[in-house]
Formats: sequence, C-alpha cells, structure tokens
Amino acid sequence: MITLKSHKINLNLKSGFDVNKEFEFMKYKFDVKRYRKVLRKFKFDNLIIIGYGGSINSFKAIYYALKDKVSKRVFIVDTVEPEYLMSVARQCSKNNTLIIAVSKSGNTISLIEDLIFFMNKGFKNIITITSGGALEEISNRMNFEVFNHPNIGGRFAGLTECALIPSMLLSLNVNNIIKGARGVYNNKTLRVKIFSMAKSFLELEKRGYTEIFAPAYSHYLAGINLLATQLVHETTGKDGLGQTILTTISPESQHETNQRFFGGRKNMIGLFTIVKHHRNVQLKVLNKIKNVNVDGLQLGHMDRLSLADSISYEADGVIKTAEKFKIPFVKVSIDKLGESSIGELIAFWQLFSVYSAIVRGQNPFDQPEVEHSKLLTARLIKNNSGRGI
Repeated sequence: MITLKSHKINLNLKSGFDVNKEFEFMKYKFDVKRYRKVLRKFKFDNLIIIGYGGSINSFKAIYYALKDKVSKRVFIVDTVEPEYLMSVARQCSKNNTLIIAVSKSGNTISLIEDLIFFMNKGFKNIITITSGGALEEISNRMNFEVFNHPNIGGRFAGLTECALIPSMLLSLNVNNIIKGARGVYNNKTLRVKIFSMAKSFLELEKRGYTEIFAPAYSHYLAGINLLATQLVHETTGKDGLGQTILTTISPESQHETNQRFFGGRKNMIGLFTIVKHHRNVQLKVLNKIKNVNVDGLQLGHMDRLSLADSISYEADGVIKTAEKFKIPFVKVSIDKLGESSIGELIAFWQLFSVYSAIVRGQNPFDQPEVEHSKLLTARLIKNNSGRGI
C-alpha cells in the first residue's frame, strides 16, 4: 500500500470535511468479465491510441509503467504534427493494426483530424470510446465499434473504459489496477492524510509556496507524472489560485532542477515519489579500474554495489538536503512497480487534486479555460479553411 511521510507538513489535520464522501469516479464499476469476452475478437500486432488530455493520460500512466510486460507495439497519438503521424503510419501495417480513438465529448477536433488522417491512409480496423458527439456519428456512419465513455471527466477516468479497454487489449492485469486504486479509495486513514496534505499545500501557497517540485525516482513513472500534471493544473488552476507542479524523472533531474530547488527562490514544496523495491542488480568492478577516483570515492567501493541501493541513496541525498534547508516536502512511497501500485498512484493523484480544489472552494470537475481554447480552435479552422464544405 502507498505510504506518505512528510517534513514540515501536517498529514493529520482535523477538518469538517467528510473524507468518507465518494465521488463518481470512485463509485464506477468497470465490467472486466464482460469486456474480457467482447475484446477477444480483436487481433493485432500494432495498437495506435488517439486521445488528448484526460482521455489518454491515465492510459499513459499505466502503459509507461508496465510496458515491459507488453508484447504488442504501441503508438500513442496526441498531436496533429504531420511528421509524427506519417512516421506512425509508415511503421504500421494496415492489416495488423488496431486503432482506438478516445474522447468523452466526441468533439475533440484534433482527435477527429488524426482519425481522418489514418482513415485516409487506409486503416479500417478502428474502435472508438466516446459518449457522443461527432466521434460517435462518424463511428456509426463508418460502422466502427463504439464503447461507451461513462459520464466521468476524462482526467478522472483512469478506472473506466478509456484506460482499461486498451490495457486489457495489451493483456495487462486490470483487476490488479482496480484493486490497487480501490485500496486507496477505501482506506480512510490514508484519505485523511491526503486531505490534510491538500489543505497544508493550500496554506503553504498562501505563504508564497506557489510551486511543487515533484521528482519521481523511476523511469517508468513518466506517465504518472503527465497525469499528475493534468490533474493538479486542470482541477485547481482556477480563480487566480492553484500551484504549478513541475514533474520530473530522477535522478536525472538532480543534474539541473536541484540547483533551482535548493538555490533558487524559496517558493517550492517537494513531493518525492519513491519505489521501495527494485530488482537486485549488482555491479562488478574490473580490477583494472578499481583504483580510479571519483570525487574522493574509489571505484573499488562500488564492487558488488546494488543498483537498487544506489537509486535509494540518490533519493535519500536529496531528501536529507531538503530537511537541512527546512524545505517542506511529502514523500510518496510505493512498494514496487506493478499493476496494483499504478492503480494506487492514479487514485492518490485523483484524490489529492479533488481535495485541493475543495479546500480552495472550487468545482473539482470543470475546466472553463480549456473549453474556451477548444472553441477558439474550432473557430480558426472554420474561418481559415472550409474548402471541404
């Protein structure tokens, strides 16, 4: 189970908010048995997934973390960049490629453009996940199979069709993903800590801590970082409020962002994500180089060093330095990488962002400025094109 530890942040605040309250995304039941039967008919070697924002970020969180378990080739399309689309099309045979287009509203213009591009290239094995709009109409006219996107905002749809159907098609264990998330949803003690964390972050924001530095100490958590960024920004970046979150992959980020974190303006909170257990891989240092010196350390001291210990030392060095500089931070720890722990992290970020909006008096489930930009994009296309009408 995911654990939280903090420095200069109270994770046990009393509040009048009922943490037993369940939101719609927590109550949704994905029918694994039904989809296991329905999805058997789809045969493919390449999977192209088209989606933007919440429609794709939960799947990215799952896929990037578990891609070593996947035997299929996966291409994620979240851009209309011509060169990238052409590259994906060149690498995929039309006969052994399945395309999934995901949009809750069905009216995401960039997704429609991507779908038309692949249709122009002759791809016909296409399914869609939507709750209506133009995407459903296109699907009906073209006889694409349509799966329903439930009435849950995309960024909170990690345990619904939009992320779990493609995960099932890749033979990932979605039961364990669901189990991990529900373990967080049902843990009142942990929910109190997450709510207290959200409230403490707001108090720190009022004191000038407007930024969150959030390094994840695993290459495989890049997708979780993308989801966390969307959840925090889109859920709380309203009404002139909300913190900016800078998600990075560490220890690489230590070579550039640590200077800013420790030496720059004192307006950053730390939020470190740690994997407790890694594979035991040990170094064997050749005799010829054992006496080579690196910053006062002879390489011979690295003989039989476990790389799992090494990445732990990297994180500990940063955390202890943050304590020394009296920088407030929270350490989020998962036991090991796997379906269950990814479900836990998805649920953690969902709850943290919702609670962060609630303590700010915001609606956690709208994104008015995002909708404004979508409408402007549609207007620009209409005014500057229209040749096909």
